Amino acid sequence: MDNPTGGRILLGVDHSCGARAAAGWAAAEGRLRGGTVLMVHVPPTRPEPRASWLPVTGSAGWLLLDELALELAQPYPDVPVELLLGHGDPAGTLTDLSALAELVVLGTTGAGSNLTSLIGSVSARVAAQAHCPVVIVPEQPALPPARTAERTVVVGVSDTATGRAAMRFALDEAGRRGVSVTAVRGWQSGANDPAAAEESTGRAAAHLETLLAYWQRQLPEVAVRPMLLPTHPAQAVLQAARGAELVVLGAHHSDNPWSSRLGPVPQAVLHHTSCPVVLIGTPHRALFPQPVRV
Repeated sequence: MDNPTGGRILLGVDHSCGARAAAGWAAAEGRLRGGTVLMVHVPPTRPEPRASWLPVTGSAGWLLLDELALELAQPYPDVPVELLLGHGDPAGTLTDLSALAELVVLGTTGAGSNLTSLIGSVSARVAAQAHCPVVIVPEQPALPPARTAERTVVVGVSDTATGRAAMRFALDEAGRRGVSVTAVRGWQSGANDPAAAEESTGRAAAHLETLLAYWQRQLPEVAVRPMLLPTHPAQAVLQAARGAELVVLGAHHSDNPWSSRLGPVPQAVLHHTSCPVVLIGTPHRALFPQPVRV
């Protein structure tokens, strides 16, 4: 059966520095996957707070797309880049186009105490509704790990539908990159008695080993390292993510086109990590794409 996504990576861009970081990451991923990057700019009908949009004109949008495509052509000449200038609701357009992609890549737009000020309301809505995994690339990604450090993809372990999808994505991505997977789970027993706490932690460790044994059988060529930490799940992921190439998390998913709710762990991790974060929601039935003006 043919793959309808065709190895396509959907890259949403604007005039921010975060978009340039996202473009570089998407092109590198396109090379790893042997796929195509579809770079899309959808000018907003009105500027967002804290966003750095230029005047909304078709010519400005095409200039942006052409400029970014030229920047990618030199380091990634082997990665095909297609350009698309959309119109209407940016988040809605990108969400609809995500049904035709393997991956959506977006950049952060700023910093702040809430999710929409950090990654932008468009990125937050797309991450909560997309039909495929969404990668949020920070404006200033962390430096590559030292050669002496183990290269790894970190995944938050959760025995849920999104957790299982996150684990599968992490294994596939680690295999593509030739690195290991660090499967992390935060565990707080809640027991006051030390013996009871130790017993509870032992059961959690055994459960983690059982889960990972299943996944290790699926992709035996990828090394999987369990990490059970006595802390909140978000803190456990952040601790494991230091020096990681990528963090993969299950996230809330919504059919509400205005929702930006991702869940407490993804929100905390997005605020405090400097490496790209992949958010895996529960795919739902693809809608017909909105008209896109090219």
